[in-house]
Amino acid sequence: MFVSGLGRLDYIQGEKSIVVTVHTSSMLPVHIVKSEEADTFYKENVGTDILGVPLGDGERLSALPPLVGKEYYLNAIDMKTASADIQLSSLGWVSFCIPRGLTVGIKAYVPGGKGVSIREPALLPSAKVSVVLEFVEMLCINSRSLYRSRTTVSYINRKFEVNIDKHDSFSS
Repeated sequence: MFVSGLGRLDYIQGEKSIVVTVHTSSMLPVHIVKSEEADTFYKENVGTDILGVPLGDGERLSALPPLVGKEYYLNAIDMKTASADIQLSSLGWVSFCIPRGLTVGIKAYVPGGKGVSIREPALLPSAKVSVVLEFVEMLCINSRSLYRSRTTVSYINRKFEVNIDKHDSFSS
């Protein structure tokens, strides 16, 4: 998952789907890309409106440190309770609901590897969809196929819940 061109999360260890909730500004794009396509997607779209920030030409972008990843291992509470958040510098944070008995690995990337951290317990562990504002079409990825579905979106700043399967980068 890419949160603009300044944050990336990969699901690197786990056997089941998890629920990911992104808390960020509505001005920042979030994209789902398969892990094996993530590097190419980033190279082709960094500096463009697709990823939003950072914008600019090659000279400006070359001054930005490359995305550096750090691995985190998160333990389950249940699929309705976020067990932890990964904070992405000043972009916001991502909460993870994980099936009981499972530990998942998440690799979080930010420029220079600085400003990323884990928060346990999650800031909003029981955040529920309380006000349905609209239906949006989201790209969902599972281990078998890429498909489109209608998904309910609720905003706490910008809150998207997406089911993700192992080895897919995740976003909305």
